[in-house]
Amino acid sequence: MNLSFDKTTEYVLNSLEEAGFDAYVVGGSLRDLLLGMEVHDTDIATNALPAQVKEVFKGQNVIETGLKHGTVTLVVDHVPYEITTFRTEGPYSDSRRPDAVYFIDSIEEDLKRRDFTVNAIAYSKSRGLVDLFGGVADLKNKVLRAVGDPAKRFSEDALRVLRAMRFASVLGFEIEPNTKAALFAHAERLKKIAAERVYSELMRMLGGKSFDGVLREFFPVFQLIMPEVFLPEKDLSVLPDAHFRLAALFSTAADAKTALRRLKADNHTVKKVSALLESAPVPTKDTEIKYFLSRYGSGALEISLFRELFYDEKGAYARVKAVYESGECYSLAQLAVNGSDIVNLGYTGRETGLVLNKLLDMVIQGNVKNTKEALLNAIKNIDNR
Repeated sequence: MNLSFDKTTEYVLNSLEEAGFDAYVVGGSLRDLLLGMEVHDTDIATNALPAQVKEVFKGQNVIETGLKHGTVTLVVDHVPYEITTFRTEGPYSDSRRPDAVYFIDSIEEDLKRRDFTVNAIAYSKSRGLVDLFGGVADLKNKVLRAVGDPAKRFSEDALRVLRAMRFASVLGFEIEPNTKAALFAHAERLKKIAAERVYSELMRMLGGKSFDGVLREFFPVFQLIMPEVFLPEKDLSVLPDAHFRLAALFSTAADAKTALRRLKADNHTVKKVSALLESAPVPTKDTEIKYFLSRYGSGALEISLFRELFYDEKGAYARVKAVYESGECYSLAQLAVNGSDIVNLGYTGRETGLVLNKLLDMVIQGNVKNTKEALLNAIKNIDNR
């Protein structure tokens, strides 16, 4: 099998081989290439030690990203290429990282330590494809299978529990029975994994085309990492992105905030998911929609779409979008007067904000036109002092 890579990958492979070393494309980048998917973050394995790799690419941008594990990163045109020395590993006492790694001269031994057969394939320019565990056949059959003993693979690194679920979600693969049984048996080990790593895998999983099926098949695992979740009746495939699907797993905004903060989620996600769950049914009248837009801004569009798709509020998105795009005023930023105009009338401090909000309320209610003249005249009728 002859495979074609981007020019930089070809250059890296050729440079290492010309220097007398073995060099293979391995892992997810090769898996995705074989699947006909876009390749990101190319990984290269070699029998060259890190210092030897640095010498081969002397004068270029080589970063010592993981010398302890035999990894350096060559950056070409802002694109990283990880180059790692063949290795075997010692015990995993923390259920995440090996206590020690040992550099070796065999790609076969290196592949034996990897998680799943579809990630334990290697390809070199001179030797071609190395597939010890039937990974190519598993790719063809859309099967996810652990390398060797599944129990050993999951006991080494508990994060592989979520990685397996992510691959099933994103790639649409079926997890074979022995691997699935070991996954459930070792799921409790996820409690030893850093919250940030769990959250990262979860978010990548949520965007998968087969997420709904993974959620239902492995719901007990989701409950382990987020006890607050519930299993929705609706097929989550109708929801377009990870944040929508994440919101659909919680009954209340409070539950979502508790779970996401425990997982150390970013503030943007916490706020977005909370907003999706906090909102009541989307208003039907234009005036009420303006208040809705005033509170949530452009986020009201996402909220209305979520409620239409998940809660079957027909026409919710179209109603909000129509008002949003109408050009009518619903926010302080759209008022024809600003804080400086109010200060010039003698108002100070907190009074300024109160006056502006009263004016906005009058505009939304249709009691005054959103022109500077009309608003300044309306202020005379506001007793705010």
